[in-house]
Amino acid sequence: ALMQKIEAKIRHHAQHAKDTNRIRTFARWRLYYYIKILYHSGARPIMSELGSIRWNSIDIREDKRHNQSLTAIMRIENGKNGPRTAVMTYAGTRFLLKWRQICIEFGLGKDDDYVFPHHEGGTLIHWHVGHQLRRLLIKWDLRKLPTGENITLYSWRSSSITNRLAGGWTVERVATAFNTSIQTISQSYYSEIMQQNLHRWANHYEEEIHWHSSDIDETRTIKLEIEKSLKKKKK
Repeated sequence: ALMQKIEAKIRHHAQHAKDTNRIRTFARWRLYYYIKILYHSGARPIMSELGSIRWNSIDIREDKRHNQSLTAIMRIENGKNGPRTAVMTYAGTRFLLKWRQICIEFGLGKDDDYVFPHHEGGTLIHWHVGHQLRRLLIKWDLRKLPTGENITLYSWRSSSITNRLAGGWTVERVATAFNTSIQTISQSYYSEIMQQNLHRWANHYEEEIHWHSSDIDETRTIKLEIEKSLKKKKK
């Protein structure tokens, strides 16, 4: 699937770049985790939503219905349609915690820090991330979706909506989770053509389909490591 291919290239770009400049390394990983958390949270890639969230705006809770899996609940104070919460998938929660570990390594990641900060701290202008993505897509000649539309940060939100519908979510549930109207979901994502092709088009992410006890254990371990790191920094 195209979106998975792009994600893999962005991850490889962060892992294997010859340029080891600390600031640019942070920016590469920030882009990777930005799109992963964007996909798994349902938040919009705008300043008032994903760009405004701080670590102390996120609660990590146990979901007793699913083997005590950890779920991140984001509080978005100034969303496009007013205050709301965004519930991360289990896999998304793991990505979120891994990203916080990286932030801590760079001297960020404290409770009152932004989740996606400028490398010196403070808020990140979301178009910086969009511009970074666009430059890479041009470099890799991967600028268009099969439909002919340009790939942007919003493409991950659209992909997430499509995959939820393909996974059996109702239009009403998707509209609530993504803080949009039933009409928008019905008209933009659930047309007659979409109904016929939904399962063929959907990009089912491996981590959402196969969620084992080892994944739950890893997420818990990461959470404990973060708590220990933050305690050390306070001393």
